[in-house]
Amino acid sequence: MILAGSALLLYVLASYPAKIVEQYQKIKAIGPFWGYLYLGGIAIGISLLVGALCLILFMLWSNSRRERKRAERNAKEILKMAPKEKEKAIASYIEEAKELAHASQEFQELKRAIESAAERLEQKKRDEHLEIAAFGTISSGKSSLLNMLAGKEVFESDVQGGTTLKVSSIEWPGTGKVSLVDTPGLAEISGGKRGFDARDAAKKADIILFVIDGPLKDFEFRTIRDLQIMGKRILVCLNKRDWYSKEDLSVLLQRIRDQLKGLVRPEDIVAIQSEPVVRHRERIRADGTAFQEHLVAEADIDPLVTRLTAIIQDEAKDILLNNLLLQSRGLKTDTLQRIKIAMDESAAKKINEYTWKAAAAAAVSPTPFIDAAAGLALSIKMILELASIYRRNMDLDTAKELLSQLMKSLGASLGATSLSPALSQLVASSLKGVPGLGTLAGGALQGVTQALVTQWIGRVMKEYFSKSREETATALDEMARRHWEKMTSRSELVNLAMTGMKYISEAKGD
Repeated sequence: MILAGSALLLYVLASYPAKIVEQYQKIKAIGPFWGYLYLGGIAIGISLLVGALCLILFMLWSNSRRERKRAERNAKEILKMAPKEKEKAIASYIEEAKELAHASQEFQELKRAIESAAERLEQKKRDEHLEIAAFGTISSGKSSLLNMLAGKEVFESDVQGGTTLKVSSIEWPGTGKVSLVDTPGLAEISGGKRGFDARDAAKKADIILFVIDGPLKDFEFRTIRDLQIMGKRILVCLNKRDWYSKEDLSVLLQRIRDQLKGLVRPEDIVAIQSEPVVRHRERIRADGTAFQEHLVAEADIDPLVTRLTAIIQDEAKDILLNNLLLQSRGLKTDTLQRIKIAMDESAAKKINEYTWKAAAAAAVSPTPFIDAAAGLALSIKMILELASIYRRNMDLDTAKELLSQLMKSLGASLGATSLSPALSQLVASSLKGVPGLGTLAGGALQGVTQALVTQWIGRVMKEYFSKSREETATALDEMARRHWEKMTSRSELVNLAMTGMKYISEAKGD
């Protein structure tokens, strides 16, 4: 939205000044007052455009800030809880997610995914298994670092970088209950499945090894901040320390510690060399002759191993519980969202199905006025099935009453405009009484009208059932009006017509 708005503003600023001046000169020739009036209108228009962009920016910033505050509040709440409280909360969240999954029998694939995630968390809690994920930019040395920790070449690495295409993990030798996890580089995170996998691995990990190879970049700082807000324990590893002199390395480490103050503990920022490097340089002797000197920087990750071992020994239980609590809480929230999405998708399919069933019934019904009854019956059946999708108890009488209330709400809120479907139905039904072309024209008109009305009823009911009873107690009138206005817009009518043509062509194919 920001890019589109900025592009529009730049386009206007680049292409319109000359046109505005030309138009102003023409209007000014009529009279100075009209010229000033024209310029005033232009100024108001530009002000509105800039104001709209600023409002969008503010809304995006406000939403981001509110989400960050919520995450920080959740992380602080977790830190204040006692271990027993954390264990109880973890069990409660996992159980609630499993109950939600069990209640979603109609969405079997979703049910299995939720149950699998819940089982993974329970297994992790039983095994007290820690996951250490390496995170960082392409070519920062993540994979090389993990290979050093593993004591063998397990993770693919390359001097060109970008060789980590997916998340992979192994057990950390000698630890028993710790896994090392490699992820795609940060520069790849913005696109495709690799980015999703890397973010998912970061959410699951108990400890993050954030690998950098120089001064902290802005996007690296933001990523570390986001990970800290998630409640992750982070160790920052300044790799390739052979690039710096001893004095420069000390200065750089202190600068990074200052930048990450409040996000990462100073003792959790260490300098390492993840792989041996041979560097060549040319030296000049006193007699003026040149010679090649070979400098070898040995691999050294001892500072990281020392710090990591101390954390695992002293804080493993607490880190594990904190992360399990975050993940179990997220599992419940994610479950609710995924069930809502699945319900909405199922409801949308059901609405489309009944839209064209009702349209076909209205179009082919040979007897005038019987077609309206068929459409009404299908609308009631659609309401009952939508209620079932959203797990709202409803019998036939209640569905009839709700449909009656909906039609009354439409009539009361829209007045004469709501009569157009009824008039179309009346005209179409009358045309059907005329043999030949009258029957065809009447059937087509009545089919389109019935499709419009059924689609509108379905959309209103979909929103109605997806909300809580408190939210929908007095909102039916507003829902009816809003969805009718949207349904009768040019774009929606064109879309409805194109969908109808698609259904007809598919029916002919069958």
